[in-house]
Amino acid sequence: GLPLGFDKSFTEKELLNSAIAMKFTDKPASYYRYSNPSIALSGLAITRLYNNDFQSILNSLILDKLGMIYT
Repeated sequence: GLPLGFDKSFTEKELLNSAIAMKFTDKPASYYRYSNPSIALSGLAITRLYNNDFQSILNSLILDKLGMIYT
């Protein structure tokens, strides 16, 4: 139910403030639609959970284990 995209680039603080103010476009989980805000918020949550930058987390948890060194 989150919107498809953003109108501009955000700092981390602006992203969080935007998410707080964001209005759902549809009932949550009523159907699938790609959403840049949800991807950005997921990435932010992961970096905070693992206390590391996103690329390092992606490498250690997925890419290195699959031998994907050029991805």
